Amino acid sequence: MKPANKTKHTLLPLAAALVCLLAVGCERTSILSDVFVSNVSSTECKSDPTTKGPNVPDSIAIRYINGTVFVEHYNLAVACETETVDVRVSTSNDTIYVMEIGDGDANCICEIDNFYQINNVTHGTYTIVIEPYTPTAYQQTLTF
Repeated sequence: MKPANKTKHTLLPLAAALVCLLAVGCERTSILSDVFVSNVSSTECKSDPTTKGPNVPDSIAIRYINGTVFVEHYNLAVACETETVDVRVSTSNDTIYVMEIGDGDANCICEIDNFYQINNVTHGTYTIVIEPYTPTAYQQTLTF
C-alpha cells in the first residue's frame, strides 16, 4: 500500500467540502426585504420659481433610531405645481435605493424640503442611494 494514495484520497474530499462551504458562505440574502417608507411630508416651495434649474444646492441629513432611518432632504428641486412627493424604496443586498418623485407637471422649478422614514432596517452597514439628487444620485455608505 502506498502512503501517497491515502493522502490523495483524504485531501480530495476535504478540498471538495471546502469549495462547497465557500460557495454557500459567499451567497448573500438581503436582510432588507421588508423595508418600507412612511411619514412622508414636504414643505411648500421655499424659493421663487425659476425656469433655469435649482437656485440652491440640495443636501441630505440621515439619522437612525431603533430600526428606522429618518431622511431629511433639503432643497429638493421639484416642478412648481408639485403637491406631493411619492417616495419609493427598493433594496438589493446591502443597498437601499430611494426614488423621490414629485407629482407636478410644470415648466418651472422650486425647492422644497422633503422628510420621510425608512422602516425595518436592521443594524448593519448599508449604502443608501437617493434619486433625484443634483447633479448625480446621492450615495453614502452608513453603519447603523
